[in-house]
Amino acid sequence: MVLQRDFQVLTLTSGWRIRELFQPFAEHWMTAPKALAELNLAVFGFRTYWPTLIGVMLVNVVVTHLLWRLMRQMQVSAWIATGLCAAYVVSCGNAVLFSILQAGWFGAIALGLAVIMLANYGGRDTRRDAFAIALAVLSLAVHSGVAIAMLVAAVLVALLRRGIRAAAELAVPPAAAYGIWLLVIGRDRPLAVPRGIPRGEVPRFVVSKLSSGVADVTPLVGPLAALALVALAAWLVWRAPVARSDRAPAYAMAIGAVVVYLAIALGRGKITYRYSYLAWLLLLPAVALVLQEIGRRATWRRALGIGAGVVLGLVGLYRFNDTVHDSRRIKEDAREFMLAAAALTQTEPYVPDVIVNQSTAPLVRARQLAEWRRDGRFASLAPPSTDERRTITPRLQVRFVKQEPATFSGRARPAIDSVTGGRAVSGDGCVRIESAGKGPEVALSVPELATVSLSGVDQVTVEFPELAVDGEVAQTSHRVRTPEYLEFAPGIRPLLVLPADGVAELCGVDGAM
Repeated sequence: MVLQRDFQVLTLTSGWRIRELFQPFAEHWMTAPKALAELNLAVFGFRTYWPTLIGVMLVNVVVTHLLWRLMRQMQVSAWIATGLCAAYVVSCGNAVLFSILQAGWFGAIALGLAVIMLANYGGRDTRRDAFAIALAVLSLAVHSGVAIAMLVAAVLVALLRRGIRAAAELAVPPAAAYGIWLLVIGRDRPLAVPRGIPRGEVPRFVVSKLSSGVADVTPLVGPLAALALVALAAWLVWRAPVARSDRAPAYAMAIGAVVVYLAIALGRGKITYRYSYLAWLLLLPAVALVLQEIGRRATWRRALGIGAGVVLGLVGLYRFNDTVHDSRRIKEDAREFMLAAAALTQTEPYVPDVIVNQSTAPLVRARQLAEWRRDGRFASLAPPSTDERRTITPRLQVRFVKQEPATFSGRARPAIDSVTGGRAVSGDGCVRIESAGKGPEVALSVPELATVSLSGVDQVTVEFPELAVDGEVAQTSHRVRTPEYLEFAPGIRPLLVLPADGVAELCGVDGAM
């Protein structure tokens, strides 16, 4: 059994208090995954990653089964439904192996599919409608991000099948619950929400990213994926009269896929693989109807079901195999890196609120590692190696912030020891540094916790010569969004390496050289 620690799980754990459980995580309402993470901590103590992996995979199996039942409810052949669902379940291995966060993602999808199935009927059934509303509200607490997309599709199904009143009855209670959460607790967002793309680029973004998302999970590549989407949309328009029948989910979920990518364009502006397979799932019922239309005879439907399952399944299995190896390596690398960083927080005098490793654990911050270490969540921490100190320590010694911190222009100011490769002109607490043929290097002495501001350049590299190993300097680079504030740990001697072009202005320093 491979011992790993899921640091994404650790970011979810903050205690059993009501406010902590309902506080947003990466701007989403995710109470259920938080409770699951607390239970995981209490039972397994993060000694192994297997319970998380198995749990997420089981939830994904439930999603696959509900997708199959939905297709059968739409009168899709069992052969076609089985083939497409088999292809789906092996096409999202990357998401399955990511972290316990995916339990919330898949859980919200499963609940959303159940609500769509409950909404897909004619007439009126009060008990059935009440159950659908309860599941809709619950899905928001599991993962509000994906739940909203699924609920849009469910409301559209109710609208197509039973009219605007039925759609409103299904939409209002979860919308009210989400609104109350947002007003009471959801405003306390611990992370900055990325901005979307410019409004004029939204249509192109949706079309291109939706096409590339389909290409991610099918053999189709580039223009072929876009052509397939256009053909699917044309077929749905041609067969529009059946949209008010039990085949309504195919139309509603296809519209839901477009809504997902539209929301990403206006909100985050960044696509990850999990959105690709979400779009694939939302489009599969429409694909099933197309195959059902082509296969007029039972023999053809059997052949289409087997063919789709084999072709798409083999592609999914090939990518799944790559994902298993990549995820195992990434997880192990992240574990070693984070444990070394936690060990460093035992000795470093300054632990800023910075993300220690953006690529493998984008939500884990150095202060959290220090807190977890003090709480005893790490059973044993080996002393970090020299290489680990050179890689990690720079991130624990300087913090880049856009807003002016309290330590800027305070009593303590870093002193400029030297400037090489440039010409410096001192002012009142500021120094203007112009390149003299190559990138200027500014050596600082920081006796106490202090902050400087930097403007006029687009990038800075902070080196720590004292941590050099075998001629390799410990450093961290940052893209400057003028002005940028650099908060330094006390007792260090950093070296700022600036670009060769531009005139940099460094403020909050003692300009004596």
